Amino acid sequence: PGGKEKCDRKCSITIIEIDGKRFPFGGACNRYENIRKHMNIDIEKYNYVKKREEIVFQMEKTEGEKKIALSKSLIMNSLFPLFSTFFQSLGFEVVVPERSLRDGWERKNAEFCFPVELSHGYMLEILKKDVDYIFLPRIRGMKVENSKNYNVFCPFVQSEADWLRSAFPELEERNVIVMNFDFSRGFEREEEKFSELSEILGKTREEGKEAFRKALEVFRERQRKIKELGKEFLKQVEEEEFGVVLLGRSYNAFSSDANLGIPEKFASRGIPIVPFDALPYEGEEGYENMYWTWGEMITKAARFIKKHPKLFALYITNFSCGPDSFIISYFKDIMGTKPSLILELDSHTADAGIETRVEAFIDVVKSFLKVRKAGEKKSVKRPKVVGKGKSLKVLTPEGAEIPLSDEKVRLVFPSMGEFGTKALAASFRYHGLKTDVCPPSGDEEFKYGRGNSLSKECLPLQLTLGSLVKYLKDHENEKDLILYFMPNTSGPCRFGQYSVYMDLWLRSNNVDNVALLSLNSENAYAGLGASFKLRAWVSIVISDVLFDVGSALRVLAKDKKEASRIFEGVKDMVLDSLANDPLPLVFKKLQSVADIISCVEKDGKFEETPKVLITGEIFVRWDEFSRKDLEKIFEENGIITHISPVHEWIYYTDYLFLKRYTSPDSKYYQRLLKKIEVWVKRLIEMKIKKIFERTGIYEARPVDVEELIKSAGKFLHPNLTGEAILTIGTALHEVISEYDGVVLIGPFGCMPSRIAEAITKRGI
Repeated sequence: PGGKEKCDRKCSITIIEIDGKRFPFGGACNRYENIRKHMNIDIEKYNYVKKREEIVFQMEKTEGEKKIALSKSLIMNSLFPLFSTFFQSLGFEVVVPERSLRDGWERKNAEFCFPVELSHGYMLEILKKDVDYIFLPRIRGMKVENSKNYNVFCPFVQSEADWLRSAFPELEERNVIVMNFDFSRGFEREEEKFSELSEILGKTREEGKEAFRKALEVFRERQRKIKELGKEFLKQVEEEEFGVVLLGRSYNAFSSDANLGIPEKFASRGIPIVPFDALPYEGEEGYENMYWTWGEMITKAARFIKKHPKLFALYITNFSCGPDSFIISYFKDIMGTKPSLILELDSHTADAGIETRVEAFIDVVKSFLKVRKAGEKKSVKRPKVVGKGKSLKVLTPEGAEIPLSDEKVRLVFPSMGEFGTKALAASFRYHGLKTDVCPPSGDEEFKYGRGNSLSKECLPLQLTLGSLVKYLKDHENEKDLILYFMPNTSGPCRFGQYSVYMDLWLRSNNVDNVALLSLNSENAYAGLGASFKLRAWVSIVISDVLFDVGSALRVLAKDKKEASRIFEGVKDMVLDSLANDPLPLVFKKLQSVADIISCVEKDGKFEETPKVLITGEIFVRWDEFSRKDLEKIFEENGIITHISPVHEWIYYTDYLFLKRYTSPDSKYYQRLLKKIEVWVKRLIEMKIKKIFERTGIYEARPVDVEELIKSAGKFLHPNLTGEAILTIGTALHEVISEYDGVVLIGPFGCMPSRIAEAITKRGI
């Protein structure tokens, strides 16, 4: 490979001639500097990253009746042996793009990361080839050995087929095969999918099964070869001063198209460098709630590196990488004082800057080896929430267990929409818990959040973290045990990392009176039971509906100032009722509220007034600071604003459970109970909405998640869980039937928002 230079990078080399002598300068590595210094270093001997790439993409050239194109993008940098062998075993000739064309990068419909740009470039190259089929798999995840989590890939990897088809309309004229795979529970469980794929290609199911078994055997043999590289590397490191372990993903760190020749920079200096997946890291502990496949592997490998005295980590990330905005903080936490290098690459990264940082890193490592640093920061004991039967207790630093209802315990909520947060807090107070609500976020919270994070995380993390930091500063002399409310998920977006990152921040800053609280069915909703769950649902639906009613009132009222005063008053009535009244009385109070609003004199008809829907990322669309009071701009121009409701998201999580997207091992009785629960929720939802329909400025319509997903089904598969499909489905479904316009908003760098943007930009 690479011709006589034995290199694929094809760097531009400048030849300077002085007194008849020719001196070469330039290139990504030290090859020509070594020549000038008369140093003979066998780069291949030290570059295990290149060896891994050769193992993965090794393929015998075979001819077949038909040709099928397989990209070199994203997860194919790990799974290529599996799919290429499968197709070859069925008698197909596998065609692979030689390079990623820059013209293809410009076809992207959103600001994606560098590996996704490369994927667009590979596709453009494929489209120039004469092939019978183009294979675009949707792969949800891949199992990590000894992981406690359900491992998934980031949303971009999962949705590659969808955003490529949006960027390249010409794919509609080609024979494209798109198929869903989920290797997160092992490869064998997907055998039937390969049988189906075989049938699609005109072969039998039995031929497909046989080809799959052979492909899996080849894939595992390649994995063994990669592990052999690791053994060889560790043996070599014992004879060297130190070795470098390359962390990242196979498609951004181990791919020579993506890593910008960084492995060569170390190998050409006589420093062995190896991809982390060649090392025996599997027995190491991962990181809490690390549901991303690569994140789990990276944090495990980081612990292996930390323990080895002669190994040092080089972490390759990319600008705007969503998962890495959190994983890098966990990586730094694991490495402690041990030197490491993090390089953020994109399509514009200059080689000179990389060269300087690599040289500095090598100097730091050599200094560290001479004077071993010690003294990791000691952490104080902190309270934590523990499960006791069907209830939760707070375990104090002294070892005492106290109930959540204890006078010394205070449940604090970050503002996630001012009224909605207050309504949820009121539901907790009804059940005897002491609560406090952070004021709506502003510039100060934003500043605190950015100052206590990498500033690469998404806006909701920065605001909720900033609210916590500000709250602690404002209450630093108080002795209460604080439970900071932070919901949790299991991916694939970054939201599930908020609580993990905040716990890291609390530990790093030795905060000894704060624990995090997340409610779910596993902890029986803090032991508050079904009655709390019901009241919380009521509070969520009320807050969603009241926003829509309030916007209509501010637009249609004759005396807008008086109408605003009245509306603030009825909101206080609702909060008081949620905190103190049983639910039957809450509904009676809502009827009174509806009557009061009905009496406000209106100017214009609700049915004839233009309406706009704000949809997109759930926190940003509901948080006043994040959405920049967008509704006020519309209202000042006589346009009623609605926001996609929070209860839409809750119905969506129910849908995922019932369809077994998030609960593949759920039992029939569990799904039956969930159906009953959804039925009860629907009754309550419509009861509340019918009450407010009496105001004449609200239309009672049920949220129909299945219809939204059906509307988006042509553009995004439901297998990609998260807000992207809801955003697309809402834009399609609602603008046709109910609204005069739809606004899609999301935080900078939000992965689901960028997927939705990429698909909607094409025009749907």
